[in-house]
This record gives sequence, C-alpha cells and structure tokens, in this order.
Amino acid sequence: GTNYRFDREELQVVCEGRKIGFQIDPTIGVDVEAIMGKSFSIEIGKIGADSKSNIFDVNGNAIKDNIKFEKTFADINLDEASSSFTFTLENVACSVDEDDTFTDEIKSKIMLLLGLETSDTKRIVLTSLRCENDNTVITTVTLLPPGTDVGGG
Repeated sequence: GTNYRFDREELQVVCEGRKIGFQIDPTIGVDVEAIMGKSFSIEIGKIGADSKSNIFDVNGNAIKDNIKFEKTFADINLDEASSSFTFTLENVACSVDEDDTFTDEIKSKIMLLLGLETSDTKRIVLTSLRCENDNTVITTVTLLPPGTDVGGG
C-alpha cells in the first residue's frame, strides 16, 4: 500500500447535474508508479461531526448516508502508454493549409505547453484539425509513448 490520503485540498471535484467527478490534483506531486494497480476507498458526503461538506440535492436537502465505494487504479506501463485529448487554442488567426505549416505551428505550441523536447515532435499526432471563426483552432491530440518513430524514420 501507500501512505497517500487525499482530501478535498488534493482533489479536483466537479459536480454537474446528477454526476460527481473527481481526480487527483496533478500539482501535489503524487508518485504515479507507486499507486498503479493499488486499491483505494472513496467516501463522499459529510465526513466527521464538524464537517461543513456534504452532498445536496437541488432543493438543498443533504444526503442521509455517505456514498462509499472501492476502486483500483489501472496498472499500465506508462512507457508504452499513449494519451489523447482535445486541444483548443483561441484568439489565433488560423487557416488549415495544404503544406502542414499550420499543423507544425500547432504542434510546436503543444510541445511548449507540455514541456516536450524538439526530439519528441514525432510523438504528437494531430487529427481532425479545424479552424473555427478564423480565430479558434480545435484538434484531437494523441501523445504517443516515448521512443515512438512514426513513419519509420
């Protein structure tokens, strides 16, 4: 096991409609490899007699019993994993060109934001690149694992 204990200060919690989502705040310095494959328990609601936190319905009624469940972090090899996300860049003059100049500019911006080296260029794959209203770029980014050699060279 680990000695990690995450409270509301270490979690990013989003409540929308009938859904509660949460994730560990990536800025707190969790050793991801130490928690891979480990089980964890979740309790949501009023924790402790002095707690001001709780879950309320739209009428302000608190839930009677806390929500409790257990999960397990995925056990994956991060050196072989890829990641995909939607990237939106606003307030930039844009047009999707034929010679990939614009695509290369967007890749450079993503690499800068992610703190990647220029040698990592081939790890970034952009799909569904589009320009909206001549000033907003939206694309799906796939970040391939380190050491990826797309296209064989």
